[in-house]
Amino acid sequence: MSDGQNRPENSEEHVVAAVGRTMAVRKLIGPWCIDFALANVCLWLSYFTRYGSVTDPSVVNLVGMSVPLGVIAVFLLTWRGLYAVIPSYYDLRDMLNVIGVCVVVGFFAAIGETAIDLPPTTRGLWLAPILYTFILGSSLCTARLINRAVSLSREGHVKHSVAKKRTLVVGGGRAGEIVIRELARLPRSEYRVVAIVDDDVQKHMTRIHGVPVMGRISDIPAVVKRMGIEQVLILLPSASGELIRRVVNLVADTPARIRVLPSVVSLIHPEKQLSNQLRDVDITDLLRREPVAVDIEKASQYIAGEHVMITGGGGSIGSELARQIAKLKPASLILLGKGENSLYEIEQELVHAHGFFPTCVIADVRDEPVMRRIMETYRPGIVFHAAAHKHVPLMQSNVYEAVMNNVYGTQVVADLSAKYGVKKFILISSDKAVRPSSVMGATKRVCELIVASMSQEFETEFAVVRFGNVLGSRGSLIPLIKSQIMRGGPVTVTHRDMTRFFMTIPEAVQLIVEAGAMGKNGEVFILDMGEPVRVYDLVVDLIRLHGLEPGEDIPIEITGIRPGEKLHEELIYDKESLADTPNPKIKAVLGHQQVDSAWLRRDVQTLIEMCKSGSFEQAKQFLMEIAWQKSSLLTRAVVADTINDPVGKTNNDT
Repeated sequence: MSDGQNRPENSEEHVVAAVGRTMAVRKLIGPWCIDFALANVCLWLSYFTRYGSVTDPSVVNLVGMSVPLGVIAVFLLTWRGLYAVIPSYYDLRDMLNVIGVCVVVGFFAAIGETAIDLPPTTRGLWLAPILYTFILGSSLCTARLINRAVSLSREGHVKHSVAKKRTLVVGGGRAGEIVIRELARLPRSEYRVVAIVDDDVQKHMTRIHGVPVMGRISDIPAVVKRMGIEQVLILLPSASGELIRRVVNLVADTPARIRVLPSVVSLIHPEKQLSNQLRDVDITDLLRREPVAVDIEKASQYIAGEHVMITGGGGSIGSELARQIAKLKPASLILLGKGENSLYEIEQELVHAHGFFPTCVIADVRDEPVMRRIMETYRPGIVFHAAAHKHVPLMQSNVYEAVMNNVYGTQVVADLSAKYGVKKFILISSDKAVRPSSVMGATKRVCELIVASMSQEFETEFAVVRFGNVLGSRGSLIPLIKSQIMRGGPVTVTHRDMTRFFMTIPEAVQLIVEAGAMGKNGEVFILDMGEPVRVYDLVVDLIRLHGLEPGEDIPIEITGIRPGEKLHEELIYDKESLADTPNPKIKAVLGHQQVDSAWLRRDVQTLIEMCKSGSFEQAKQFLMEIAWQKSSLLTRAVVADTINDPVGKTNNDT
């Protein structure tokens, strides 16, 4: 029964296949006949040219070989796949293929001439077969070039409703050549390239596919004005972030628009959704300086053979730390965090991409009994403490979580590290810890004070790494802006003049690892991140890097500074100074105020008790006093009364 059911289906498939083969053969009959005829005509022409006559009987016999030579030529062209090439895509490689076929056919003609009894004066010279090879090769290549020109002409005559925009291409290299060629060939593009600029002086006064190279990149404003340019195209593979910013600045005062091309496809199909046209922006495109490079292997010899623990191992910084440390041959790598999915993802990446098997532990850094058991089990020699809540507005309204996770969690991990003989403890801090105005920044400052105080009491070498905003980290500014752009805007900015220090995730991790090698007594290290960048300028850069125009394609909306935010961040206090380190891009912070360890512990314990009692407003105030090192015995007495009889208890914290 099943055979009967399958038979019609199989028969139908055979019929379809047979029809397809028949159509393919019919499609080839025309080209076969043309090339066969050319092979015959070229043979007669070459022998007529050689002997001035084709009436001699021996020559007539040789020319009689034209039919088999024609068959051989068609067979070889078919075997080499030259009939399968789409006419508009004929290129140099195909032409060389044709010439190779002609050489083989000419060789067969020479063999035929040797076998025929020719006059003694001409025998063995093979001049006619050589001439035949040249004439046949020229004819077949010319026929294909004519076919290509006709095919392109037909495509170019397709009418479209969108007028062609006069376009300038930045870069006359291989990528630019591809763009120019494809835009000229494909009729659906709305761009007509009329000029090229390139800093390579050897390309000046030349043409690429008929388009003139009109000067350097610095000449863009003049070229735009002279040629009436409407669009400036930058092809992604050949454009660095520095080049893009340079072009953006040059075009800013002209009527032209800029597009950064992810591919030629985005030009051919402008009707596609915005999200499909956006390319992944290289984060280094947004830095207004050269990224800092560190020889991490040389700087991190202290990691080799050690048991290393990373708290917050599934976060952006923790994950990158894991990637880098896995390359440095630690004895083991313990990734600790609360998020099982993020830990699973980095575990699988390390296993499959690097062949490294980390130990993943699901735990909360503020769970002291669990953390003690983990330290007893794994006995890490180095601890990178990256576990922390970092969102300023969220922590502003969630004081309990901010204090318990950031402050208490740091104290638990640092205390256990000292107790169980950890050699190095490196704390990940933030520039928001300097003169903090937010709950998040204040918790980070208290963490710095905890580490500084413990460095005076224990043999464990403590260090603090303080850096600015990390571009591309999970939940940070850049992913938020990109998602707003993909939705079509508006992009929200809290203040037009707000500035921040920015660094990349690899820069942050390199700083952390190298600081671990240098830190011994609670030192604070920062990276030379250049001048602070206006967030508004960063947003404009990001929109333009996606080939869009700020304010036109994507609106920018000023929303106002949020609670806890500062207009400008700082990296050091007034009383602090910077000292050089072996790495000129990393500075050590000197002159920070000494910390009374016993006093700080009492203050931190009081702060935790306030949070547990639900006195969140009082806890917030006391947190700021500790961070600014203004707490006193009188303050603690008032705090004690507040804990016993809390006033102004809030329910906005969970």
